[in-house]
Amino acid sequence: MAQGTNPGDTPEFQAALVEVLPHLRAFSRSLTRRRDQADDLVNDAVVHALSAAGQFQPGTNFKAWMFTILRNLYYNEGRKNRSIVSLDD
Repeated sequence: MAQGTNPGDTPEFQAALVEVLPHLRAFSRSLTRRRDQADDLVNDAVVHALSAAGQFQPGTNFKAWMFTILRNLYYNEGRKNRSIVSLDD
């Protein structure tokens, strides 16, 4: 790969991302139980994956990598919201 090229711009990466989207939506809905929050979470996961595409190791499980990103974003958001609630008490 040429120096300075974003791995997220490769056709392989983008095809893998499109292929995993329905699975991410289903997983996100199981976590959030709300369609609007699930869609926002998937969007955030895709943005994060595109910005961190250089960290993905080709030949490893792309779907698992994406699920980990989505799950971690969900947990981080929960922690953030819990701390906001705690301050209000």
